Amino acid sequence: MAFEDILLQIKLDSLWQFKRFYKWDEEGEPFKKLTPGQEHLTLISLVANDSVAVGRGRVNPFYYYGELVDEEWGMEFTIWLYFDEQLKIKKQIDWMEYAPEVFESVIKRVRENGVEKAPDWLDLSRN
Repeated sequence: MAFEDILLQIKLDSLWQFKRFYKWDEEGEPFKKLTPGQEHLTLISLVANDSVAVGRGRVNPFYYYGELVDEEWGMEFTIWLYFDEQLKIKKQIDWMEYAPEVFESVIKRVRENGVEKAPDWLDLSRN
């Protein structure tokens, strides 16, 4: 499995790294919906063939550590999913619309540390 976030310049190569990126295993639910029944995202278009699917849409507003993330922040996405012969995802590439200050911090990080260094907030250690 491979995961790549184009704007954040993050490349992950395992499910445990993907989970760590989204903080799925943390206590306290860093991601919270506005309402329990809310959909995570709205899919606007989907194109697929036997080995690739491309979805385009918008992330619905949510809370992240208590802070509202909504339309002012961006929220549009395009996701490419590449499938193996068993139709399991072998590679995922995301393009997410982030706030300008996120983009500025990525440029600063890449200039200072190079493209291969993960952001300080992303702990990829196995502890």
